[in-house]
Amino acid sequence: MRQPTAFRTRLHETPARRPAPLDSGWGRRLWWGRRLGWGRRLCRPLAAAVVACALLAVSPARAYEPEYGARSVKDKYEILVGPDLWSRPDIDSRFAIKVLLDGIREVGYLAIVPPKVELRPILSPRVQPLSRIAGAAGAAAAINGGFFNRSDGVPASYLVANGHLLADPRDNAALTGNPALRPHLKEILDRPEWRVWTTPAGRRVAFEPHHIAPAPGWKLVHALQAGPLLLPYLGLHEGAFVRGQDDPIRSKARTGRSAIGLRNDGCTLLLALPMPPSRGLSILELQALLAKVGAIEAMALDGGESSGFVIRPNDPKALWWGHDSHVRTALGLILPAPKVKEKSKKSGH
Repeated sequence: MRQPTAFRTRLHETPARRPAPLDSGWGRRLWWGRRLGWGRRLCRPLAAAVVACALLAVSPARAYEPEYGARSVKDKYEILVGPDLWSRPDIDSRFAIKVLLDGIREVGYLAIVPPKVELRPILSPRVQPLSRIAGAAGAAAAINGGFFNRSDGVPASYLVANGHLLADPRDNAALTGNPALRPHLKEILDRPEWRVWTTPAGRRVAFEPHHIAPAPGWKLVHALQAGPLLLPYLGLHEGAFVRGQDDPIRSKARTGRSAIGLRNDGCTLLLALPMPPSRGLSILELQALLAKVGAIEAMALDGGESSGFVIRPNDPKALWWGHDSHVRTALGLILPAPKVKEKSKKSGH
């Protein structure tokens, strides 16, 4: 490698500035290395390595201690569940939002939501960042929701909030008027939904296809349609998510994934692995991860670039965690209002 002209001229014009060779063997090698241009060849990669180490040292990803996780046998790709990012023992000792790790890198989030914390579907007036949707709804955290058109933002999934139908895919002209989808339209409109019912026996959460009608005395409070169903079985063909060779959700590919699940103790699980920062998951890997974290029933939400999760968007004092994405619908985590302590009345007044 030839030295730049200016450097060679200065070196030859000022021989007195040449460093004298050292007595040791390594000193002689270093001195000849400078003469032959090895210094730049060695120093540039070394400097790059030092800068990379420094960036890792100051990056927000921490060296978390994992708790449990799921592994892909194919290439040893492992997603681990790390410690809590946020918890509220005053509400419920089970409530927590945990970090998901790939090695020591923060790549996703897992929320464990007890029954006393409300999950509410949210319809935004337009496609916008998930953090804005959650903030406007007063949600303490939120995950992306159902499907929508990327071209115009029209929802392609049913959404019910507080008993009101807010989104109906039958109003989506791009969906109902697509000749390629017309043979599968009945299955698409009957895709699974996460539902919250009020019943004479109390509250009930279920994953059901859209056509399931309420039992006598039951009332539908919330519903969010997405899919496919992941647990207790994988329903790729129910809802026409995979149609012959057509696989619009890229079920075998690794991409960003979001899901909602239900545990035996009644807690709801929200799981998001956006890509980036994660390497993504296939549908089978997502199913395995949900089973590992304790889900007995689960359903995928919209994935790919829609996958996102935000935490405490309205708290300026909190560190901002999460991964924003541009979506039309979301599922917000609404914390119960703090109890107001009544002042005890003094006797004699």
